[in-house]
Amino acid sequence: MRTLDYLSRLVSFDTRNPPGGDSELLAYLVAELSRDQPGRPDRLEHVIVEPGKHGYVAAFYGEPRRCINVHVDTVPITEGWTHPPLELTVVGEKAYGLGAADTKGNIAILLDLLNQHRPQNAVLLFSGDEENAGSCCIRAFLQTPEAKEIREAIVCEPTDLALGVAHRGYIKFRLTDEGPGGHSSRADEMQNPLINICRMATILDDVAKDFLSVGTAPFFGLCLNIGKISGGVAANVVPTRATLEASLRPPPVMDISEFFRAAQAALKTKNFSQTLLQIFAGPAFATRDVSAFKNTFENHFARQTPLNFWTETALFSDLGVNAVVFGPGSVTQAHAPNEFVQIADLQIASAFYQNFLCRVS
Repeated sequence: MRTLDYLSRLVSFDTRNPPGGDSELLAYLVAELSRDQPGRPDRLEHVIVEPGKHGYVAAFYGEPRRCINVHVDTVPITEGWTHPPLELTVVGEKAYGLGAADTKGNIAILLDLLNQHRPQNAVLLFSGDEENAGSCCIRAFLQTPEAKEIREAIVCEPTDLALGVAHRGYIKFRLTDEGPGGHSSRADEMQNPLINICRMATILDDVAKDFLSVGTAPFFGLCLNIGKISGGVAANVVPTRATLEASLRPPPVMDISEFFRAAQAALKTKNFSQTLLQIFAGPAFATRDVSAFKNTFENHFARQTPLNFWTETALFSDLGVNAVVFGPGSVTQAHAPNEFVQIADLQIASAFYQNFLCRVS
């Protein structure tokens, strides 16, 4: 199966983010897309957005009104892999490898598709910087004149071949505390930034619980996650600095400033004056007109679902693009050891992508 040959090559590229680095994979895509084949694009752009880290490749056909977007980066390798993460391993009907489901399988499908079919008035967009919640590549592309002409988009993510038609927003923020630091023999008389940050974490958690009933079905609550607390160098040294990084996934109807006001007020009552610094804001998403995708997805059209995870589809929608989230693979495999995609699902998705890309209208 040629799709698996492509997927094997794609998985071998180390595009973990962080730290980020997709230049080799993007150069490979440029070479593949430039080959003499039915799906060779009218115009090909390779844009470096962050030198040495992130970029995108866009293949244009005709006057693009439709877009399929696939991100090329993966998450870091977690513990627990029993298959080599950067090698494709096929066992039965499953293909294992980092990014197989999220979402290099979709890149492989599209490369295979272009060997036989030519998209009409479409753009294939392969972009970096999705996994670390930066989205610099999508934001850069959406500022181009070509992006302003796009009317419909499929953003590829592992959805179990269901149409993702809504999801929460995603907010990332940071808190920092500092102190003089020093020898731990003086700990009883010194403020410890690491202790302060831990106390602030529990305050934020309590505030988030006050919002558990906020939202509308199926999205309630904020899904506050204290994801990382860092600071200090050794057990016998009082830290000079500590940092908390956290995220929120607010429901579509919520004004997130309500949480930030409540959190700042709660911190102040405990004599903490630190400010929550927002470092990423991704809007919530809902498909504008899902009926427009009925012909594309045929018998799968009824399989519509809200998603619990954030996607860059929201950025397309904010621009006025009618979009859905779709792809083979499951989010339960994404970001997990021994990530895999069902081989049969790759074939099913290919037919839908062909429907979307190759229609004349």
